[in-house]
Amino acid sequence: MLRKKLFSRENDYLFCTIYGDQLTRAGLARAIQNYNRKRGVDKTSTHLFRHTFAKLWIKNGGDIFRLQKILGHKSMEMVREYVNMFGEDLKDNFERYNPINQFKNVKKDPIQMN
Repeated sequence: MLRKKLFSRENDYLFCTIYGDQLTRAGLARAIQNYNRKRGVDKTSTHLFRHTFAKLWIKNGGDIFRLQKILGHKSMEMVREYVNMFGEDLKDNFERYNPINQFKNVKKDPIQMN
């Protein structure tokens, strides 16, 4: 019976206690704060954790439509705010993903007039 409970979809939590119960918001915030402070990170919060995830998602080439679903936003407005906040970071990869760059250095034979 215990095995069935542990592997049941309805009991799966992203953040859980050592007993498999759902971790409360306060418990998660405390765990993240303790984890960060032990590593010398002073600026810590669950909201900052969420922003960092969104930023890394965008920087690593993730699309905004999936990010919207992951973050649970009903409209794209908030997701646009994330993208605007990280505009400078997006410029870093612009040249890498710019489709016009595929036309650079394409050698063509000159046109010859007969």
